[in-house]
Amino acid sequence: MSPVTIGLCANILGAFFLAKAIIAKNPRIMIREILNLRVDHLKVFRNYLIQKLEAIAGFVFIFFGSGLQIASHGETMPGGTSGLGLTLVITVIVMGLIALLFHAVCSFFARRIFIDLLRDMVLRHRYPLHREEAMTKQIGEILKIPTGEDETVESYAAKVRDKLHLPPPR
Repeated sequence: MSPVTIGLCANILGAFFLAKAIIAKNPRIMIREILNLRVDHLKVFRNYLIQKLEAIAGFVFIFFGSGLQIASHGETMPGGTSGLGLTLVITVIVMGLIALLFHAVCSFFARRIFIDLLRDMVLRHRYPLHREEAMTKQIGEILKIPTGEDETVESYAAKVRDKLHLPPPR
């Protein structure tokens, strides 16, 4: 079997694992959460770990498969020397830079979308930030709002509301 065939098989296997990892939750668990029924949180966490490992496996298989395909290409540089090492190094560097750039862009937009959704939910459901200290603190940490030692829940909730561009509580 040729390295190209093995590489393509590894890519298919990697795509399979990545596709499995994309599915966020079991639909039954999602319905149970929506209906406020009891959810086995340990199973949810176990499933999260499995998805994380499947995503890593998918990436490794795709990376391995692509590497095999690049290696089997075996370009020859002028002068009859093999340019495989240089090609592989340049390809890995470019792929790494593209991955870092894509991660930064995705992180930026995911944070903005998350904050917009959070703002909408707080507004829509009139969430009492000034009465829910633990949740207000979590939201403040996500928004990177520092806490002072003498700070009250109300003053911190006001900072959170200001950062989310929310009106004052009624």
